[in-house]
This record gives sequence, C-alpha cells and structure tokens, in this order.
Amino acid sequence: MKSKTSHVQEALKANKDIEIVEIQESNYLPGKNGFSHTFDIYVAPKQGIYDAEKLQALMEALVPDLEPTMSDRFWESDSQMSFGKLYFDETIGTEHTRREITLTDAGLQSTEGFVEGKKVIESTQDLRRRTWVRLYPNVQIAAFAVDGQDQWSIDKKDLIKYQGTFTRLMNRFFAKRK
Repeated sequence: MKSKTSHVQEALKANKDIEIVEIQESNYLPGKNGFSHTFDIYVAPKQGIYDAEKLQALMEALVPDLEPTMSDRFWESDSQMSFGKLYFDETIGTEHTRREITLTDAGLQSTEGFVEGKKVIESTQDLRRRTWVRLYPNVQIAAFAVDGQDQWSIDKKDLIKYQGTFTRLMNRFFAKRK
C-alpha cells in the first residue's frame, strides 16, 4: 500500500501549476513523543497568487484524491495574510517496549505492583509520520519561508512588494517553460 507521503508528493509533482520549492525530511525514529518522521513540503504557484480565497481554493485542490488529517486556512486582515497548510498523518510502524524492574532492598520486596521484588511494564505505541504541505503566494516567499522568514504570515505591505517586478519576471520564466 502506498504511503500518504508518497501520494502527496506524486500529486504535487504532477501539478503543473505549482513549484515544489523544497522538501525537508526529519527522522526522529524510534520516536518517543509526537511524530517519528516528518516532511515539510514548501510549494508555491508558478504564477503568483496574492488573494487568500484563491490560495485557499488552490490549496484544497493540491492533493485531490486524499483527505488531509486537518488544515489551517489562509486568511487575511487589513495588515497581514496568514498562510494555510495541509496536514497528512499516518501510522508507519509500532514500537513495543518491555521494562523489567528488580528491587534489591528487602524492605521494598512487597511494594504494591511488585511480585517478589519484580515488576514488568509493557507498552505499545504507534510510530507516526506527519507531512505538511505549506503553500505560499509565490516562489520567492516560499524560499524565504524555507529559511525561516515569514513562515506563518506576511505583512500586507511586504506582500504588495512581491506582486511587482519579481512576479512579472517569474510569470514570464514559467510561461516559457510550458
């Protein structure tokens, strides 16, 4: 069976309207709390989009055959735009843990939960993977987000700057590549 991460990456690579700016993979296996394996996929429309509703519609169509576990919506106020993202969670394995505790102090041999000074604790937990798809208004903003700048939102004044020369150049560049 194909993993959700593989399905997501294939859908994004097949989408001719977006550019995958970067894929960051982090492996925390075996993983104790949270996720054992993560992917951060930074994408942007090849031709910049600067309207939250249009970006939301594009984001919802990025992986058409797979329902996200959850999502954060794009939204904008008078002063900023907050970026949306999709979350895809899946189980990638199981961890079984067995601990044996032996008490050597004779006075503690009958401690509750111990039999003849011994106790066995067993637990099982799922190993989980999360894949984030982070959509940005254009390739340049996505590249800055990869570097930690404006990852979650952008000031509207800065967004207006991105709509200028850079976007016209990128639109020409990608139009030639089609």
